[in-house]
Amino acid sequence: MKRFSFTLAGVTSLGVMALVACSPEERAFDTSTSGTGGAAGGGGSGGGIVCTPDEQRSCYSGPPGTEDVGTCKPGIQVCLPNGTGFGECGGEVLPQPEDCLTTEDEACNGADALECPPLGNGWLKTYGESLSMQLISDVAIAPDGNIVIVGGFGGTIDLGGGPLASTGSLDILLAKLTPKGEVVWAKRFGDSALQQANAIAIDKSGAIYVGGRVLGAVDFGGGVLTSKGSDDAFVAKFDANGDHVWSKLFGDTASQEVTSIAVTNANQVVVAGNFASTINFGGTEFTSVGVDDMFLAKFDETGFHAGSRRMGGQGADDLRAIAVTDTDHIVITGNFASGLELIAGTPFTSKGGFDVFAAQFNPSLNAIWARGWGDPMAQQAFDVAIASNGDVFLTGTFEGALDVFGQQLQTAADGARALYVTRIASTGDSVVWAKAIGDATSFVEQANIAVGTADQLALAGTFRGGMDFGGGPLMAMDAGDVFFAKLGGADGAHVSSRVLLSGGSKDNDAPNSVLALALLPTGDLIVGGQHHAPFLIEKALVGAFDGKSGDAFLGRFLP
Repeated sequence: MKRFSFTLAGVTSLGVMALVACSPEERAFDTSTSGTGGAAGGGGSGGGIVCTPDEQRSCYSGPPGTEDVGTCKPGIQVCLPNGTGFGECGGEVLPQPEDCLTTEDEACNGADALECPPLGNGWLKTYGESLSMQLISDVAIAPDGNIVIVGGFGGTIDLGGGPLASTGSLDILLAKLTPKGEVVWAKRFGDSALQQANAIAIDKSGAIYVGGRVLGAVDFGGGVLTSKGSDDAFVAKFDANGDHVWSKLFGDTASQEVTSIAVTNANQVVVAGNFASTINFGGTEFTSVGVDDMFLAKFDETGFHAGSRRMGGQGADDLRAIAVTDTDHIVITGNFASGLELIAGTPFTSKGGFDVFAAQFNPSLNAIWARGWGDPMAQQAFDVAIASNGDVFLTGTFEGALDVFGQQLQTAADGARALYVTRIASTGDSVVWAKAIGDATSFVEQANIAVGTADQLALAGTFRGGMDFGGGPLMAMDAGDVFFAKLGGADGAHVSSRVLLSGGSKDNDAPNSVLALALLPTGDLIVGGQHHAPFLIEKALVGAFDGKSGDAFLGRFLP
């Protein structure tokens, strides 16, 4: 069982909504020979012999019906040496306020859904200062249950262990925090130009892999890496303490960037992203044929090149997200603006603007299947995740209509931008279920996903207008707000959903944006991103108003 309560504190660079966790109370054991005895009926009455010295008996002073429920347990009373009564009840554990961040029943009252509502607030922290940008772009859970985040920041940022100062317009942030949001360590990388981490993955040993872009120079601990002109793509490996293992930079005078990263069961790291001009990961040099092409590359634990490939057509292409199956197959999703041929002889062509695609590759990076969806309106892919049986979850946004293996999805009105959520078979040839979520006012901007117990799909994203996952309408403020949802069962039925509202000024057009989602082993959602307005929590505002540049946020929300 879990329950939450909040303590709000405000400091210059750290806004915190923290949970006050109450631990079970252990009573002191008292063997004194004086007094009237303890709770639960101990004590003498006039000096007569009422018990045998050192005799013991069970005792409990909590409310009826709570003994041996949850964390509550009886204690022991010992007869006083003079036999005139029993001493205090030592060792008993009494009911306490519920702590929603544990799996224990501290209130000793059995299951009570009102104490810890689905998707309820655990803690929420905001970081930054008003003069520069700060954001958390990705989050992952380490094998020990700690939280590792990456992002970018200008100015200063303080995660709770002291301020870090950027040396340029944007520096790379890498940090580890406990499940309660307390900083373990935090590190900064960069120079006077712009560097940003976009993606993070953690292997079974706790090693951390980070990918992103570098303009200028950066030293992750293994020596200075300098870009060749514009942004170059980087991959870096750190141990569980954040110490450098290896790092690499790829690119030429044009722009290259890592957008997503994953780790296989063989502890190979898979990186994906976009590039213009040329790029070489240690094998073949690739040349883009369009505005931007896409890449996949694999490296072993030592950073040795294990394979790479190029993908793309004459127009702009954008690889958004990747995921790895239990068999180390790689599933990708993204957008394409003209033609795309991932399997020789089976191209598909955009129907207008950006269409979306998904594809699966074997460990040798050969495509097994590839599918494209779209209509003359705009579509955009967001994220991909893998079910326990290998099925593929996909999210994105669309205007107009979207045909997913014959299942027609439609927006509620012209001009609306709805969320699509779909589960397709692992073979890539049929749909298990597909949903369009949104009303006539919807404008969905992002939806990250993660798979939990029993293949429940957790979603966290950003929207304007209204949307309904099946549990009732969610309405955002004018600029846009954060939503959470869970879908489950054979048909993706609604499990729970909520909106995390913003407060303060409505003059700002920038929304509070989700950029990252991961699940703790308990199923709690860890959500990161950037906010421009304070969050409204329990009628109190958490975080500052930063309409111009935006501050970073990180929160924990109940399963």
